[in-house]
Amino acid sequence: MVEIDSAKLNLKQYLTYSNEFIHTFCFCRAGFEEVVTDIKGFDAVYGYVIDNNKEGIAKSTNDYVLKKATAAQVRSNIRVYDDKDQICIKNQEILDTLKVSKPRLTEYVSGYPKNDRRAVKWVK
Repeated sequence: MVEIDSAKLNLKQYLTYSNEFIHTFCFCRAGFEEVVTDIKGFDAVYGYVIDNNKEGIAKSTNDYVLKKATAAQVRSNIRVYDDKDQICIKNQEILDTLKVSKPRLTEYVSGYPKNDRRAVKWVK
């Protein structure tokens, strides 16, 4: 578990699967975070977890950035996990103050390439 002092955190939240979320997700995923004005000045961004279909996400995000797809088309091509969320902390000072309790270790799972996220399993 990670504890964050929310009083010190300027947080941008995406609580709906909106066009703004799609825009931010696509531009950040395509490597253009600096042009996303919706998250400028925030210490952290909180929102949905997107499925891990790497090829589908890459195509959808690239098409959106190149204006070959609309937010609605991206939304229909990639899946969000309604029951999972994530936070991206963009402020190094906040990262440096995180308190981690109940640390977990990972172990390698054979049968996957080392750079594949399925190759790592959390263990207690």
